[in-house]
Amino acid sequence: MKTEMACIPCIMKQAYNTARRATENEKDIRKILNKTAEYLKKLKFDTTPADASNYVYQITGKITGNDDPFKNEKKKYNEICKNMLPNLQKIIDQSEEKIYTSAKIAIFGNLIDLGIGLHFDLDKDLDKILKKPFAWDDYKELKRVLESGRKNILYLGDNAGEILFDSLLVDQLKDDHTVVFVVKSGPIINDATMEDAKFAGLVEKIKVIETGSDGIGVKWSSVSEEFQKEYGKADIILSKGQGNFETMWGKKGTIFFMLRAKCDSVAREIGVKFGDIVIRMQKNL
Repeated sequence: MKTEMACIPCIMKQAYNTARRATENEKDIRKILNKTAEYLKKLKFDTTPADASNYVYQITGKITGNDDPFKNEKKKYNEICKNMLPNLQKIIDQSEEKIYTSAKIAIFGNLIDLGIGLHFDLDKDLDKILKKPFAWDDYKELKRVLESGRKNILYLGDNAGEILFDSLLVDQLKDDHTVVFVVKSGPIINDATMEDAKFAGLVEKIKVIETGSDGIGVKWSSVSEEFQKEYGKADIILSKGQGNFETMWGKKGTIFFMLRAKCDSVAREIGVKFGDIVIRMQKNL
């Protein structure tokens, strides 16, 4: 997916939200905003929105010395989501389509996105998401692929907190398939890292690897050899969240994008409306 003009104000908003979290020094906040504005003047629109946004977090860390301004919020949502697991597991246990319900719950966790500053309420939104149909629903195709034999699944994780809900879907997949879960190699917004994977108990269940960078989504210019190896082996890829969508859209492989469309540009690219939830398959050989 390529950057659009509509991405510019969003990136500036990210700069402000991140700067406010990183420091109380008004001069530094102003400096971050000015630097971001100068960067955006020269931005080439052949890059992805995720890659374009990486600058915000790099310059914020450089100016403030705080390279993990969302650290406390990540811990907060990990705890909140952990406390929700028993109830969510009951919902899955009572479901006739356990993988479908687990996927819905995993996408429900995708509401937790602190970078773009959208409002969400996990307690109130759970019932809405479970009842809401997918605006783009390729679940039957996902089910067909999963039922056709044992698969190597590369699962691209998104956010802290959300990763607890991902673990419920992993539980439904890991006995019949080989699942490799992917996290970031360093802090970026509230994205999940190896620390969050350990908190979620994933490292005890399946193989967990890192992308090789702290960039949003998959930063292809700096992916690790291990990521490249697992990507090459994967029969299917489960791509969670908007950042992964922006950087994986059009890439080689059988990819199932699982997310909530959190901006008009991404919604339009997928073919849905803002706020819709989707499972969309893309197959590029």
